[in-house]
Amino acid sequence: MASIVNRNGNIYVVYKLKDNFGNSKQVWESGFESKEAAQDRIDNLKVLLKQGKVVIPNNVTLEQYYPLWLEKKAPKWSPKNYSTYQSHFANHIIPYLGYMQMQKIRTKDIEKLFEILSRTLKSTYIGGVRVRPLESDNSIPPEKKKYLSQYTIRGVDTALRTFFNDAVDEKLLAESPMPKDKPQYEKVEKAIWDDETMAYALSLLEEDNKQLLHLAIHMAFVGALRGGEVTGILINCVDLKNSRVAIRTILQRITKEALKKTRREAISFVFPNVVEDKKVKSCLVLKVPKTKKSVRDMFLTAPLVKEIQQRLDQIQQDKKRLGNQYNDYGLLFCLENGNPIEPALITKWFEAWQKERKENFPELDFHGLRHSGTTSFVAKSHGDYKSVQGITGHSTMEMIEHYTHGQDSARKRLVDRFEESFYNQNHNTFQKNMNPLLAALVEKAKEDATTRTLLLELSNDNPDMQKALLTAILNGS
Repeated sequence: MASIVNRNGNIYVVYKLKDNFGNSKQVWESGFESKEAAQDRIDNLKVLLKQGKVVIPNNVTLEQYYPLWLEKKAPKWSPKNYSTYQSHFANHIIPYLGYMQMQKIRTKDIEKLFEILSRTLKSTYIGGVRVRPLESDNSIPPEKKKYLSQYTIRGVDTALRTFFNDAVDEKLLAESPMPKDKPQYEKVEKAIWDDETMAYALSLLEEDNKQLLHLAIHMAFVGALRGGEVTGILINCVDLKNSRVAIRTILQRITKEALKKTRREAISFVFPNVVEDKKVKSCLVLKVPKTKKSVRDMFLTAPLVKEIQQRLDQIQQDKKRLGNQYNDYGLLFCLENGNPIEPALITKWFEAWQKERKENFPELDFHGLRHSGTTSFVAKSHGDYKSVQGITGHSTMEMIEHYTHGQDSARKRLVDRFEESFYNQNHNTFQKNMNPLLAALVEKAKEDATTRTLLLELSNDNPDMQKALLTAILNGS
């Protein structure tokens, strides 16, 4: 199996291995100070061979192996997965580990990478090209520095684990150098807007005549929709008579390379680029949602039905005004000429509007509207989380994939409760939400001074409660 060879005063362990193509390769290992040390290596080789952990030594670097690996994985991936892995390697992995030989990468090198990424500013690398210093940029005020998100670092970890596990399967590595434990992350509470904030924001959008943005935000909240689900709604999926919108497609930007090399069965339409330029490396597509649960019907509230009808009327006016210059892709959310609005653009509109308004809103990105809507439905669901999942399309809850007519009815009732609660708000939230016990105490306070004193003490930090209690006292006097 292996032998010890003494040549020119050097001791070698010589053995043969088969590569991935079945070809026999002779391996010479050196660096042994004695025959005993060489024999120990042979004994160790016997164990490793049984475990399948002996590989042919080579000098292949990570950057050399990466394109071969990517080419092999591409047919199994969606275009979005391809683009994501490609971005992680180009911007977060190859700049730091690309030059290293695969078989010399150790766990400490991976740990060092994640330590660097944890203090790396966003967009340090774009398309594999460094555009800002690796360390902290002193030109940016500390409060405005935005570092790589935990989501991005988790993505890098997943990409590397997949990459090295495949290298082990290909007999390029004996074992993966990835740390046993994944990088530690702090749980960050996601920002949301409560019902009162959302209702106020919608009223301000109406004042500002931001009709399209108003509709997008309204639908994202009521339907707990992702950005791509909002901008990917097709007019032929809108059923105003039955107050429904079928969520069947999402709008997404992917690289043209990914579109060519990956499976395309999920892609239903590829939008032409507005400007035909070879330098443009990406395109917008309509595709089916990622999971089965994301394919769902959104029940519409009465105000949404009215607003969507106004939007459809506006589209007809745009078609009539522009004639052949209107690009009719059948989109509910589109520019005046019919061209698609990608999720990143509508996110910019939303964030810009928040800055323009300078209201005391919690800072929220467009995806936060989905979290806000989900939170609102959960609060109103009385524990009916199956219906909530039917509305939001979340795939993490253990629920059945196909909903019966009865469950559809339950979801419709939930939307009705949402409509009644959300659109009929008044500013006297205390009186509206007062529970029966508190109502009884207020009634008792009309006759009992001790109760009045107690309730006033409890309401020191609640102006609404103070107002309600004072009203009760005056009515009882």
